Amino acid sequence: MSKSNVDQGRRNMLKIGVTAVAAVPLSGLMVPRKARSDELPRLSEDDSTAKALNYVHDAAAAPADKRKEGSLCRNCNLVQSAAGEWRPCSLFPGKAVNENGWCLGWVGRV
Repeated sequence: MSKSNVDQGRRNMLKIGVTAVAAVPLSGLMVPRKARSDELPRLSEDDSTAKALNYVHDAAAAPADKRKEGSLCRNCNLVQSAAGEWRPCSLFPGKAVNENGWCLGWVGRV
């Protein structure tokens, strides 16, 4: 193999490598971003999953015998945002729960 063939192959490999490295950050622009909580539909208390977990928008309306004092969606470990009146929750994918709400799935933050 001649030296020019080796140099040409090396150049092609470098071009592909540089292109690939440049494409990685740009590919992030094409991936759909995670929805923010203000873009999510609000969870209805009539939702089947909400009913199964006794979800209520106002924790004061929750059954007193099942709810610990101070347990709210805003201090639940399953809520996926630290701010906002309506926040995403891993128990209700694609829906936002009220920060003052409560359900049987409540887990305190550690």
